[in-house]
Amino acid sequence: MTDIFVDQVSAGANKIIWAGTSNGLNKLLFTKEGMKVLHIKNDTTSTGLKGEFISVIHQDSNSDLWIIGIDGWMNKLIDNRYNDEYPQFNSLNINENGTFNTTESLQEDGYGNFGWEECVLYALTLN
Repeated sequence: MTDIFVDQVSAGANKIIWAGTSNGLNKLLFTKEGMKVLHIKNDTTSTGLKGEFISVIHQDSNSDLWIIGIDGWMNKLIDNRYNDEYPQFNSLNINENGTFNTTESLQEDGYGNFGWEECVLYALTLN
Protein backbone atom coordinates (compact mmCIF):
# COMPACT_ATOMS: atom_id res chain seq x y z
CA MET A 1 0.00 0.00 0.00
CA THR A 2 1.17 3.46 -0.83
CA ASP A 3 -1.48 5.53 0.99
CA ILE A 4 -4.65 4.90 2.98
CA PHE A 5 -7.62 7.16 3.71
CA VAL A 6 -10.51 6.41 6.06
CA ASP A 7 -13.50 8.27 4.61
CA GLN A 8 -15.06 10.15 7.52
CA VAL A 9 -17.72 11.61 5.21
CA SER A 10 -19.19 8.14 4.60
CA ALA A 11 -22.94 8.15 4.13
CA GLY A 12 -25.28 6.29 6.46
CA ALA A 13 -24.12 3.06 8.04
CA ASN A 14 -21.62 2.35 5.26
CA LYS A 15 -17.95 2.96 6.01
CA ILE A 16 -15.33 3.32 3.30
CA ILE A 17 -11.57 2.95 3.28
CA TRP A 18 -9.58 4.02 0.21
CA ALA A 19 -6.22 2.32 -0.29
CA GLY A 20 -3.69 3.42 -2.89
CA THR A 21 -1.39 0.79 -4.34
CA SER A 22 1.26 0.49 -7.02
CA ASN A 23 -1.41 -1.07 -9.23
CA GLY A 24 -4.38 1.28 -8.77
CA LEU A 25 -6.88 2.17 -6.07
CA ASN A 26 -8.90 -0.07 -3.75
CA LYS A 27 -12.28 0.98 -2.39
CA LEU A 28 -13.20 -1.08 0.68
CA LEU A 29 -16.90 -0.68 1.45
CA PHE A 30 -18.14 -1.95 4.81
CA THR A 31 -21.91 -2.47 5.17
CA LYS A 32 -24.19 -4.41 7.50
CA GLU A 33 -23.98 -7.30 5.03
CA GLY A 34 -20.19 -7.43 5.01
CA MET A 35 -17.26 -6.01 3.06
CA LYS A 36 -16.97 -5.41 -0.67
CA VAL A 37 -13.67 -4.52 -2.35
CA LEU A 38 -13.51 -2.70 -5.68
CA HIS A 39 -10.13 -2.59 -7.41
CA ILE A 40 -9.97 0.48 -9.65
CA LYS A 41 -7.24 0.41 -12.29
CA ASN A 42 -6.02 2.87 -14.89
CA ASP A 43 -8.93 3.55 -17.22
CA THR A 44 -8.89 5.44 -20.53
CA THR A 45 -12.61 6.33 -20.47
CA SER A 46 -13.48 9.97 -19.88
CA THR A 47 -14.44 9.46 -16.20
CA GLY A 48 -12.04 6.63 -15.36
CA LEU A 49 -9.11 6.72 -12.96
CA LYS A 50 -5.93 7.94 -14.65
CA GLY A 51 -2.59 6.62 -13.47
CA GLU A 52 -1.41 3.28 -12.12
CA PHE A 53 0.74 3.96 -9.06
CA ILE A 54 -1.40 5.86 -6.55
CA SER A 55 0.80 7.90 -4.24
CA VAL A 56 -1.61 10.32 -2.49
CA ILE A 57 -5.23 10.24 -1.35
CA HIS A 58 -6.29 13.69 -0.16
CA GLN A 59 -9.55 15.19 1.04
CA ASP A 60 -9.61 18.94 0.46
CA SER A 61 -11.31 21.67 2.50
CA ASN A 62 -14.53 21.17 0.49
CA SER A 63 -14.53 17.42 1.37
CA ASP A 64 -13.68 16.55 -2.25
CA LEU A 65 -11.50 13.47 -2.59
CA TRP A 66 -8.38 13.63 -4.79
CA ILE A 67 -6.45 10.57 -5.99
CA ILE A 68 -2.95 11.43 -7.20
CA GLY A 69 -0.67 9.15 -9.17
CA ILE A 70 3.08 9.21 -8.94
CA ASP A 71 3.06 9.76 -12.72
CA GLY A 72 1.43 13.20 -12.42
CA TRP A 73 -2.28 12.41 -12.79
CA MET A 74 -4.66 14.20 -10.41
CA ASN A 75 -8.11 12.62 -10.20
CA LYS A 76 -11.02 14.35 -8.48
CA LEU A 77 -13.73 11.90 -7.43
CA ILE A 78 -17.04 13.17 -8.86
CA ASP A 79 -19.53 10.28 -8.52
CA ASN A 80 -20.14 6.96 -6.73
CA ARG A 81 -18.14 7.84 -3.62
CA TYR A 82 -20.46 6.22 -1.08
CA ASN A 83 -22.13 3.33 -2.91
CA ASP A 84 -20.88 -0.03 -4.13
CA GLU A 85 -20.30 1.12 -7.72
CA TYR A 86 -17.03 2.08 -9.37
CA PRO A 87 -16.18 5.74 -8.76
CA GLN A 88 -15.96 8.31 -11.53
CA PHE A 89 -13.32 11.02 -11.82
CA ASN A 90 -12.36 14.24 -13.54
CA SER A 91 -8.65 14.07 -14.30
CA LEU A 92 -5.77 16.42 -15.01
CA ASN A 93 -2.22 15.51 -16.00
CA ILE A 94 0.06 17.91 -14.14
CA ASN A 95 3.10 16.37 -15.85
CA GLU A 96 2.19 17.29 -19.43
CA ASN A 97 5.18 19.58 -19.81
CA GLY A 98 7.54 16.78 -18.79
CA THR A 99 9.12 18.65 -15.87
CA PHE A 100 7.24 16.90 -13.10
CA ASN A 101 8.47 13.45 -12.11
CA THR A 102 6.62 12.30 -9.00
CA THR A 103 3.93 13.39 -6.59
CA GLU A 104 4.41 12.02 -3.10
CA SER A 105 2.62 14.65 -1.04
CA LEU A 106 -0.03 17.31 -1.49
CA GLN A 107 -0.74 20.43 0.54
CA GLU A 108 -3.60 22.91 0.34
CA ASP A 109 -3.41 26.58 1.23
CA GLY A 110 -6.21 28.67 2.76
CA TYR A 111 -7.52 29.53 -0.71
CA GLY A 112 -7.96 25.96 -1.94
CA ASN A 113 -4.79 25.94 -4.05
CA PHE A 114 -2.58 22.86 -4.05
CA GLY A 115 1.18 22.71 -3.65
CA TRP A 116 3.65 19.83 -3.77
CA GLU A 117 7.37 19.10 -3.66
CA GLU A 118 8.70 22.51 -4.70
CA CYS A 119 5.81 24.39 -3.05
CA VAL A 120 4.37 25.45 -6.39
CA LEU A 121 0.71 26.37 -5.94
CA TYR A 122 -1.90 25.50 -8.52
CA ALA A 123 -5.50 26.61 -8.59
CA LEU A 124 -7.34 23.56 -9.87
CA THR A 125 -10.94 23.68 -10.93
CA LEU A 126 -12.06 20.21 -11.93
CA ASN A 127 -15.84 20.14 -11.72
